[in-house]
Amino acid sequence: MKKTVRNKLRMYKAVKTVVNSNTASWTGLPAFVSVFNTFTEKLVQLETLGYNQAFIALGVGKVKSKKRKEASELVIPISNALKAYAQSVGNESLKQKMNFPPSNLLYKSDFRVNQLISFVIEKAELHLAELGDFGVSQQMLDELNNVHDELRIIFNAPRKAIIDRKLITTQIKGLVGDLDTMLRRQLDLLAGVLKPSELEFFTSYKNARVIIDLRTGGTTEGIIPFDETEEPEDSD
Repeated sequence: MKKTVRNKLRMYKAVKTVVNSNTASWTGLPAFVSVFNTFTEKLVQLETLGYNQAFIALGVGKVKSKKRKEASELVIPISNALKAYAQSVGNESLKQKMNFPPSNLLYKSDFRVNQLISFVIEKAELHLAELGDFGVSQQMLDELNNVHDELRIIFNAPRKAIIDRKLITTQIKGLVGDLDTMLRRQLDLLAGVLKPSELEFFTSYKNARVIIDLRTGGTTEGIIPFDETEEPEDSD
């Protein structure tokens, strides 16, 4: 996946996180709901194609192992905090359920790993207010949710990745165009509609639309960030 696309993908995912974390701000606006649902579907398609590219270069096993390790590094601190919280309030059942070795996340079946991460997220969301004293923040939970989404995409990927690299590149270009158009011509405008009554959400949304260049650390303002005639890079 090209560096410019990876930079945009980070921005798309930041927008998704902000919107999902502020559902009360926009669910009363049907147009926003409809466009965001389509945006989310296309984002999943883009991530899937990106992983298919990675499968071609590295193989499914290596990609999956790397993402399992990334997920494990996010799950364990949260599960340890849940265990400590459970100990403090005498919740023996929760304490025992959080008492699993990190190796389970690396070597258990795809189904079991997905089940385990889902359970940790569920309990962390349920006790988030109390977990602040144990070092768990909403940001940590959002990051884990994002990695969990990515891991599920990998788990659901075909065992043999599509080998037509040029076709994947063309499909990625089309999806990026669709996502950029939905942001510029719909979601950005609808976020502006919500600004008077939902200023905090609008500000967070606008901040999420800033694109961070992974190569330089520089930023590009994201509310209409790209010229529609922009040409893609030649290299993958």
